[in-house]
Amino acid sequence: MLFLNETHNKIAETYDKVFARREFSNKLSRYRNVLLSYAEGDVLETGVGTGITFRFFNGKQITSYTGVDWSSIMLEKAFETKVELAKKDEFPFENKQQFKLM
Repeated sequence: MLFLNETHNKIAETYDKVFARREFSNKLSRYRNVLLSYAEGDVLETGVGTGITFRFFNGKQITSYTGVDWSSIMLEKAFETKVELAKKDEFPFENKQQFKLM
């Protein structure tokens, strides 16, 4: 398990860029858009990674969101994603109390 954690920590900085082509070719954004539109109530996302899924949630349907990851560097990237989406007014969670990363 320690090996996997170290691996995730090492690839965190370039993860989104490296997997962007795979995301596009497999149409993962479409699947996430449909699947996560059903999320409602209290949501726990395990393996939140860099926060790539944030923009797909409908914040009006979600009471609380908790994202967890075992890689502290992935979580740092997720926080950066949150800030970037908020700057563009694309972050779906309006209430700061309803969103947390651990």
